[in-house]
Amino acid sequence: MNDEGAHWFLVVVDFSERKVFWLDSLPTDERYHHRRHSIIRLVVKLEEILLLPSFVNVVNLVGRDNLITNFTKIEPTCLPHQRPRSNDCGVWVAKWMIECPFSSNYESITVVTATRLKLALYLCHSSNNKLLQSLLAKSAQYWADMEKKRKALVKVWSLKLGSKMVKGFEYGIMWFLFSVLFSDNLVCFPRFFVG
Repeated sequence: MNDEGAHWFLVVVDFSERKVFWLDSLPTDERYHHRRHSIIRLVVKLEEILLLPSFVNVVNLVGRDNLITNFTKIEPTCLPHQRPRSNDCGVWVAKWMIECPFSSNYESITVVTATRLKLALYLCHSSNNKLLQSLLAKSAQYWADMEKKRKALVKVWSLKLGSKMVKGFEYGIMWFLFSVLFSDNLVCFPRFFVG
């Protein structure tokens, strides 16, 4: 769910456990009641939709215990939080959505740099990504350009070293240093989305 265009949080309706989970990576006292009322409105609307004749045979909501509005509302208190002043709420929601079907242990889910990269790669390689072929072509060209720069840099360094041969371990260290020098290009990854 979105809180006035500024923050994303997740609501999970678990029909088998008869629970509604509210997962928020950045809870605040100022927005608590507004977010809670949004969740209640969503649950009521979902229940109204599922009580329509076309859904009666799909989801059995007959009886007081089966009504979503009577499910136990749970706000896990031990959830990890996003960093202050970060805009990671969407990443947290995506991570919870990916993990929720397999476990309700929401407290153990974390978001780190690798999470963002995995999510970006997943979205890029999705069969629904209409720009996938263009993205792959631009990525390959970018990699080739970076490889040329790395080779040119190695050649320049080799010339500066003069008669000293760089082999084995020293070459491995140099390659590692070059990789680190160019690793900031990972930050430029999103530019492949631009046409």
